[in-house]
Amino acid sequence: MVKKRMKQPSSSAPFTKKPAQAARRKSAVTSVAAAAFPIVGIGASAGGLEALDQFLGRVPTGSGMAFVI
Repeated sequence: MVKKRMKQPSSSAPFTKKPAQAARRKSAVTSVAAAAFPIVGIGASAGGLEALDQFLGRVPTGSGMAFVI
């Protein structure tokens, strides 16, 4: 049986990000933060579907909120 050698990382800190990658990540986080809006989580069992329908039917259009059911 032949054992394969694992490739060793080229730097002493294998989990550090390259500057260009870090800059892209930072700009993505900044743009997400600038477009932030409330996210509302709602949980219900099958018996709560009518209540969810009534609730969501009364939420104004363009409320700026996202609902996760």
